[in-house]
Amino acid sequence: MRSHSPGPSLRGYESVPHDLQRSLTPSPVLMPTPVQRTARENRLLSDVWLTSAAVFRRMRSYDQAKDAIGEAEMLDESNPGVWTQVSVSP
Repeated sequence: MRSHSPGPSLRGYESVPHDLQRSLTPSPVLMPTPVQRTARENRLLSDVWLTSAAVFRRMRSYDQAKDAIGEAEMLDESNPGVWTQVSVSP
């Protein structure tokens, strides 16, 4: 009777040194949280949201523009562009 291994195995993988096995095993991709981003990255993302807000405003999608401004403010409260967009939005 043949025994069943609990997981998939690659033929010959067992003969690879342990350190190399670890480097061949994919590691999970970690997405940065706002806390882990630098101030520069937060400013850039805030500016992208403000650009989106301007486009939404020109399309007369005012609710989406307001949401985009809110996202920009969450990322960088000191961004003066946030208040510029607030002032030109109806």
